[in-house]
Amino acid sequence: TGGTQAASLDGLFLNSVTMQVASASEAPGVDGVEKLTLGVDSGAAVTIIPRGVCLDYPLKPNEESRRGGFYRAANGNKIIDEGTREIFFKHLHGGQLGGLRPGVGDVSKGLVSVAEMVDSGHRVIFDSAASGGSYAEHKETGRRTPFIRRSKVFEIDVAVVPFSESPGIGQAQP
Repeated sequence: TGGTQAASLDGLFLNSVTMQVASASEAPGVDGVEKLTLGVDSGAAVTIIPRGVCLDYPLKPNEESRRGGFYRAANGNKIIDEGTREIFFKHLHGGQLGGLRPGVGDVSKGLVSVAEMVDSGHRVIFDSAASGGSYAEHKETGRRTPFIRRSKVFEIDVAVVPFSESPGIGQAQP
């Protein structure tokens, strides 16, 4: 643990998924850590999470937040970009380490953009469980992130790695 690892983080970061805080009863798996359910959203233009999650990770200014940038929700509400958090997590279905660089704003449910996943080198597949399931696959590394279908929504269940234990300490990108 810690930031002394020299391992490559290529293909580790998803850049587009929907996110909401899950209670311990909603997200199976790891106890005593922050658990999130990430909803995969092909209609989101940017990746953003609520300001009240992953608070142990530093909030860093980004280009949009420096210039007072904002986004519009589907209902027309203005969402001010407050900066970016670079978070690490473990998938509750498989235990694989992953990462996310979402913007932070006044939203009730986080969103990660499928377009941003594609732009960051992922192939995104939506299919039935019988045909291999749904997932994002990093084209260079082959790393797969499985999606869970709940009713008509695709999601990813994760346990947030505490910042003090994250592999990217000292390697964070602006």
